[in-house]
Amino acid sequence: MSAYPELKLLKYYGDRTNSLVSLYPHFSSFTTHQSGGELRFLEKKSVVAVASEPLAPKKCRTQLICDFFSLPRLKNKSKLAFPLSKDLASELEGRGYYSWQIGSEPIFDLKDLFSNPAYVLKNYPSASSLMRRGGKLVEVSGHELDMMMDLIDELKEEWLGKKKLAPIGFLNVVEPKLYKEFKRFFVLKDREKVSAVLTACPVYESDQVVGYFFNDIFKRLDSKNATTELIILESMRVLYHEGIKEVRLGMSPLALIQEGGIAFALQQQGKLIRRKSNVYFNSRASS
Repeated sequence: MSAYPELKLLKYYGDRTNSLVSLYPHFSSFTTHQSGGELRFLEKKSVVAVASEPLAPKKCRTQLICDFFSLPRLKNKSKLAFPLSKDLASELEGRGYYSWQIGSEPIFDLKDLFSNPAYVLKNYPSASSLMRRGGKLVEVSGHELDMMMDLIDELKEEWLGKKKLAPIGFLNVVEPKLYKEFKRFFVLKDREKVSAVLTACPVYESDQVVGYFFNDIFKRLDSKNATTELIILESMRVLYHEGIKEVRLGMSPLALIQEGGIAFALQQQGKLIRRKSNVYFNSRASS
């Protein structure tokens, strides 16, 4: 733990889906004496973006973002913070910022999902069939994980190679090796051949892991139908039996607009970026 002093903040204040990802090295840090934590951000020539919510007590997060946006060197830059909870976005609106919903996030209550295991299998017949035909989930760690990293890299590159668009970046970064000591790696084997890999990032509440974010999911191009369904369901099942409360799948842009959940926070001078976002997402529902 001493090699990663910032993870002490993660354990106490990392309650957001992207909390661990916000510690990736392409982000910088900002803090104040009063905040009790730190804010992670990415700065470009004309814009600065706060990565998710600060790793700080909830009561300090609004002020920490406002203090950061008030830095003299950022005066002429457009300012963003995303993704945020609806509550934090509302607090920032009260400080004079604009906010709008950009999507929602699937969050699975594992106790509810697995209250009737037979019901789960009934709803995913293809995944159940694949499991009966030899699909098996294993978790790898330590030396075994080190020995598999070349294979995981191979699957990652294969997966990226079939994408028509490159990853957006920011919090959508495909780097399973980063902070791998604090992630969990689940592997799906089909008749002993690795067909898919899933990485899970911890979500904390008061120093306790209460959930996981299924961050990266790679599968072979020749993997069988329902491979993704099966590795997600079986990984959830393992976590459920450990007493984990929930699994998160990350934000779905433009999903369930008007339902609440995820929001941008934007300073008034950033209207140009707001219009650009509408064009990028090809929908005015994001504003």
